[in-house]
Amino acid sequence: MAGPVLAQLPHLIVVVLLVSFGTFMLVQLSSGSPAAAILGASATPEAVAQINRELGLDKPLLTQYLHWMGNASQGDFGNSLVAPYGTVTSRIETALPVTLQLAAMALLIAFLVAVPTAVYAGYRPGGKVDRTLNATSIGSLAVPSFVLALLLALLLTLQVHLFPRTGWVAFSTDPARSIWHAALPAITLALPMIAYFTRVLRAEIVQTLQEDFVMFARLRGLPIRTVLFRYVLRPSCVSLVTISGVTLGSLLGGTVIVESIFALPGMGNLLLNAVVNSDYPLVQGGVLLISIAYVVINAFVDLSYRLIDPRMRHA
Repeated sequence: MAGPVLAQLPHLIVVVLLVSFGTFMLVQLSSGSPAAAILGASATPEAVAQINRELGLDKPLLTQYLHWMGNASQGDFGNSLVAPYGTVTSRIETALPVTLQLAAMALLIAFLVAVPTAVYAGYRPGGKVDRTLNATSIGSLAVPSFVLALLLALLLTLQVHLFPRTGWVAFSTDPARSIWHAALPAITLALPMIAYFTRVLRAEIVQTLQEDFVMFARLRGLPIRTVLFRYVLRPSCVSLVTISGVTLGSLLGGTVIVESIFALPGMGNLLLNAVVNSDYPLVQGGVLLISIAYVVINAFVDLSYRLIDPRMRHA
């Protein structure tokens, strides 16, 4: 696998540089300024000019970008401009584990439900499970995430009292309580993923069942469970792996609605508050980190195709 990794490395570097420059310019072109965010609405032009000199904002944009990128490559994204202040790196280090845990739990729940359901529905297309799957998946994909979160919170916290309403416990502090607090937000994120994953995998399984090597395995008299999970499932997972990588990348910065409803201190809430409060260094650092993670995840997804389906190793 070293060859494909090295072949993709220049492409990844170029993409990361373009993303970093786009992130930097996006904040630069937005209304307002870091100096105004620091000093407040009553800032005088002289005070704003002084802050700009101290932060290097009076220099050319290219010089500012190179300075910022040089520090960012060493893990220094600057300091947060609003309370609770601190470095951008420390703020992200606090919020990122929350979002990573939510994303990991949501993906795990989605896989545990979607894979066996899709295998069974694909093996018996048009059956009761398949028809039920089509009906429920359409409904799950049609419901907005904020509506789904509110409904689940109302039903499972206020009515059944199965999960806590709000709050967060770090996994390193108490793993069991942390999973309990993260369960309902993770289920909220997982439900649309289950519908999407199941539909995609089911379609691939129906197609793979028509392949010659599967027909040969069935003619050998192998148990149907062996045929499905040993010969059919693996080559059918290429599309599932693709959408899983895209979904994981989007979850790193796209959980803002769920985190807001359940009051979770993750990356979504962190970036939302940073935008509202004009905390430009935090916006830049958070968006750059999520963008890099998205690029790296998709690179690993591309490389994983050769491991999943041996037929693609020489493609």
